[in-house]
Amino acid sequence: MPRILNQVKTFMQKTFRVNKKKVKVEKTFQTESEESDLELKETPSTMKADILIDKAPKFTIELNGTSITEEGGSACFEAQIEPSDDPTLNIEVYHNGEPMASTHRSRISFNSGHFSLEMSHCLLTDSGEYSIITRNDYGTSVSSYRIDVKEKKENEGQNYEQLDMKSETSQETEQPSRPLNQMSKIPVITQSLKDLEEIVEGQTAHFRCQVMPIGDPNLVIEWFKNGKPVPHSYRITRCHSFGYVTLQIGHVRSDDEGLYTCRASNPHGEVSSEANLKIIKNHWLLEGTFHPQALPLINALEELKRRGSHPEPIYDIPIFETQLQNVICQEGDSVQFQCKVHPAKDPSLKIEYFVRGKPIPFGARFKGTSAFGLISFTINNCRPDDSGEYMVVASTNKGKCSTAAVLKCSEKSDINVQTQHPQGMAGLEKIKDIDNRANSKVNQQHMANIGFPAPKWVKILQPEIRLEESQPLRLEAVVAPKHDPNLQVEWSLNGKSLEQGSRYNITSEFGSVTLHLNAIYERDQGIYTCRAWNNVGQAFTSTSVFCTSKEGLVVGTQHPKGKQGYEKIEQLERSLKKDGVKSCDPESGSPPIFVKQFEDIDNLNEGETARFEATLKPEGDQTMKVEWLYNGSVLNASHRIKTVYAFGSVVLEILSSTKEDSGIYTCRAVNMWGQAEVNVRLDCVENPAGQMSQLKSNVKVRNNLTIFSVNNNDNQRNIDE
Repeated sequence: MPRILNQVKTFMQKTFRVNKKKVKVEKTFQTESEESDLELKETPSTMKADILIDKAPKFTIELNGTSITEEGGSACFEAQIEPSDDPTLNIEVYHNGEPMASTHRSRISFNSGHFSLEMSHCLLTDSGEYSIITRNDYGTSVSSYRIDVKEKKENEGQNYEQLDMKSETSQETEQPSRPLNQMSKIPVITQSLKDLEEIVEGQTAHFRCQVMPIGDPNLVIEWFKNGKPVPHSYRITRCHSFGYVTLQIGHVRSDDEGLYTCRASNPHGEVSSEANLKIIKNHWLLEGTFHPQALPLINALEELKRRGSHPEPIYDIPIFETQLQNVICQEGDSVQFQCKVHPAKDPSLKIEYFVRGKPIPFGARFKGTSAFGLISFTINNCRPDDSGEYMVVASTNKGKCSTAAVLKCSEKSDINVQTQHPQGMAGLEKIKDIDNRANSKVNQQHMANIGFPAPKWVKILQPEIRLEESQPLRLEAVVAPKHDPNLQVEWSLNGKSLEQGSRYNITSEFGSVTLHLNAIYERDQGIYTCRAWNNVGQAFTSTSVFCTSKEGLVVGTQHPKGKQGYEKIEQLERSLKKDGVKSCDPESGSPPIFVKQFEDIDNLNEGETARFEATLKPEGDQTMKVEWLYNGSVLNASHRIKTVYAFGSVVLEILSSTKEDSGIYTCRAVNMWGQAEVNVRLDCVENPAGQMSQLKSNVKVRNNLTIFSVNNNDNQRNIDE
């Protein structure tokens, strides 16, 4: 595989930019040739300050990661280094005592003190000891870790998809169709590097060459600048694929200028190609134009301003070439007046509109326009009061002229008083005759009803009615004579008259008398009386209505478990309540004790969830701290790892477990009276091909309560504490 010599030399530089009242801190990566300093940029002055680091580097977390992997698998190493903001810090990576060659399979990153090395498609030659050496002006620190890459048998435990994947990922390392003697040749550069001499600062520089043989697994590609290895940077990208070798430098700077060398070597020999890179520097003040093609147009516009002003044309007195025309319309129509005035180009031309000698109030119905001498005036939805003389006056500096027209708008009647009978007025007269005869019969009937007797209740109200609050109330009674036109009915409550309203619905039709109340309340109880009277006499009927009120305030608990559940909530609230900082009595406390131990997990398939649970006492100890260790080191935080300590319950949950998670986990509980440790073992095995885990688990905290949820296929279990 092609490899590139890599020495990680990364320096941090902080640049503080002051803009008015805001300070912005930016972190950038610089090469070794640049100075590591703090630049305080403030318009228009600039000053610099140096970062002072007076201690040697050290590993707060030693290099750790994948220890055993199969050929074609992946590996990852991580470490934590201090100080993280040292601009003179130098990091070097070695493999078996030699500088590590970087390829497209490896990725090295260092950010805020966190170092990581990721390798994909591991080969047998990747086995060995990897060492990280950190240096600065005050000392050196070293951390090492070993990895073993095991040979993978092609016909064991592989399906067709895995064989296809292996054939794709091993195209660069295996060429069975090529003869062995063709691969074992001295490398030759068929296409050399080309000089780049017109690269402006800030642009992208791209070197490219072609190397043979293509399928040599021992071929190593190295890049040098002025005889020194090209450092890794986020601006520099290397690529070697199928014999094409490229080096791309983004946002070039003046310090990138120099002689670049590409060297290709294998056990049979080496070959190199060189090219120069020259940078055209940009001044900090850009004096040139960004759009040179626009300069002639700008100069032409400025030339027009420098020329002498032309004399303004002289216009005549305005005259109307066409006059307004009289209009006759119906109410609701739209009317438009038009005329034409000359000269139309006079800038002092002013148009005014008048109706009956007064200026027209323009609005939604009145609209006037004047363009290129054409004058138009529109009236929408005409009304009879719009009738009158309309005048348009055109005035300039030389004089003025006018034209007028008359508008007549005929009114439409709002009500059609003519008969719509098919026979006209004759049919209308017949209808009036029928109405007169009907009215005479009604008058005779009224005269005959003078002898109606006094009212009498045929059906009286119930003596007593008892209802609960908010229930409807309906009172019904029947009175006679029902045809008496002088019969009147009145309702009263406790001697006070009731009137028709939103709550009381009173009806009296053909002797049936009703009172309906939608919802009764305590204030509505009492004696309801219905009084019926006419010209002869009167009659009464009464009933007593009682209303049983409900409690206005619900003081009992609404918890499903009643008082027992309410008391449990109060107990939890008292345990969580903190009145300031509570003082701990050294004599009353006790060291932590694991009442329930963790249980080891063996033969856990990859992708499943590993969950450890134990019980720790004392529960209410505010000084209790719980931490987790993995193989003696602090357990790193991850989105797959969840730890919970609440109400004496200690839980560790590892989601989507992998074979690398296997090991010894230690739970350490510490308070001011002592500490306790418990070890638990996790053994994760490789998941059989084609089989996926269905186990899902969640740990959530809601309203200060810890909820554990485990879902395995159709079985689901929830634990609330």
